[in-house]
Amino acid sequence: MVLKYGFIFFTFPVVNTFMKHIAFFIFSICLLSFNTLSQQFLTNLCDSTILNKEEFKKCKIDSVWTQDIIIRANYISAFKTELLPKYKVKRRKIQMSQDLKVLVKQIKHVYDSTLNYKLAIWENDMDINQKYVQPKSYISSLLSFRLFKFYPDVYAILLNDIHLNLKPKTSSAQIENLRDLTTRIIKKMPTDLYQEILKITTEFQVDKFKLTNGLPMEPFQGDRQDAYFVSCNIINFLMWTE
Repeated sequence: MVLKYGFIFFTFPVVNTFMKHIAFFIFSICLLSFNTLSQQFLTNLCDSTILNKEEFKKCKIDSVWTQDIIIRANYISAFKTELLPKYKVKRRKIQMSQDLKVLVKQIKHVYDSTLNYKLAIWENDMDINQKYVQPKSYISSLLSFRLFKFYPDVYAILLNDIHLNLKPKTSSAQIENLRDLTTRIIKKMPTDLYQEILKITTEFQVDKFKLTNGLPMEPFQGDRQDAYFVSCNIINFLMWTE
């Protein structure tokens, strides 16, 4: 008896040949099933005899999110393989004072913990709201939220006033404290460092715009004032890879 490629082959010629045929047959079935799953988006199986009226309706309209999933998946692929590697080289060259590093690490810690907390609640709530029968809508939302993991967005997660009302709510005092922290970070930066990162983040936004063709990919962007938007982009860049 010989163990090979995860299968047990017997040394008796006839049995060994038979087992090889069985193993090949099983492998072929698995490969065929995988190819079928990987070549297309499967249609939701919406059974009106099992689902109630609202669930059935949500299940049927879920297919409208198929194209959105493709767009977001392609964007994430380009974002992670084209955009981020290019700017990671620039980010590694940035030198900060110890005082500035402490402030950046402080806001990064708040950002990470807040994001993880909010994501857990959002993902659970949206599945409930979708009656558990809108998998494509769920996947599209997951892809949107995961963008905040790949590259930070301090405005969308910490500073946008939408969080005053969006569950889980952030208090106005917490938002004001975080805005004060971002202001301290900007003021702590030497002029030459500020100008250097301003140039990099401006290029970053231009390159990102090209990838999205101007389509918003991340939620919670809101109406941003130009000066505030610039400051947030600079802080995002400093937070990234910290």
